[in-house]
Amino acid sequence: MIATTIFGTKGAGTVTKAGTTTAKSGAAAAKTGVANAGKKVSELDMSNLFPFGSQYQVATGGYVPFNVVDGKQLKDQLIWKAEKLHGNGNANHRTRLPRNNGHWKGEPGNGKWYSDKLEVQNITNGEGVEFTNGRPNFTPWSKGSIKFKKDMLDGSKNDFNLVYEKIMQLKGFKSMNQAKVWLKEKGVTPHHKSTIDIELIPTDLHGNIPHIGSASDLRGGK
Repeated sequence: MIATTIFGTKGAGTVTKAGTTTAKSGAAAAKTGVANAGKKVSELDMSNLFPFGSQYQVATGGYVPFNVVDGKQLKDQLIWKAEKLHGNGNANHRTRLPRNNGHWKGEPGNGKWYSDKLEVQNITNGEGVEFTNGRPNFTPWSKGSIKFKKDMLDGSKNDFNLVYEKIMQLKGFKSMNQAKVWLKEKGVTPHHKSTIDIELIPTDLHGNIPHIGSASDLRGGK
């Protein structure tokens, strides 16, 4: 009770109030200082202060190296978002284009893709695979096609069962599994050419050209 001894009871209260006021003022000043410092830090761009900070450039097409923004893909995404904002977002804007082990002649997605893979070249004889609006045209190398009635195909796994069933009927097989085995032996893969047509494309071609076909369109881009 040092304060009581020196100043008395009333004086002690005064000292306590004065001490409290001083402490509050100090805390407020410290809080203001921290806030101002935080504001200055938030306004400071420190991206160039670090030796390994990311630096980006924009690519306009073709091969996209590491740490470079894919300008074509960025443009497509911006157009897609703009169309959705204006109520035109019903189309399927998904794309999956080949980027490695080959080169584009023309605009990626609307040009020809020339693959460096021997499996592909053995089938195409070195010819490029034409893409239109991000969709490939495998028809020049098709081994056959099956046409279905409108709305029969939906882009799901069930479409393959419809293909097996159709081949089973055409070939006189006893089961759809026989049809599936036959396709594998022939080295062909069902490919959605359109919403009603499925082509039988050499697996070495179909499996080595990254793409999205009409199956994705039927699923609404899913």
